[in-house]
Amino acid sequence: MEQEPRKENTTVRYCALGHAACRAGSNEVARSWERCQALYRMDPSRQWRAEVLTSTELRQVNDSAAPLLRVGLPEIQSLFGLVRDLG
Repeated sequence: MEQEPRKENTTVRYCALGHAACRAGSNEVARSWERCQALYRMDPSRQWRAEVLTSTELRQVNDSAAPLLRVGLPEIQSLFGLVRDLG
């Protein structure tokens, strides 16, 4: 059984990658990675590639989502109206 890494290991590994936020002393980014590791088993030292879409592919994705957004937007606006002043 794989042993869970200790919390400080996440910060060390993340900062070891040389991210600007760690170099600037931001603990917020390190805490975010700690949450991602704990909740979603994400490893900040693992490299990944972004899937970059062409303008045509992006347009196709946006077009396919448009009907859902049209239907959902009024509900989202209504929910926002309910929580807007809650802080």
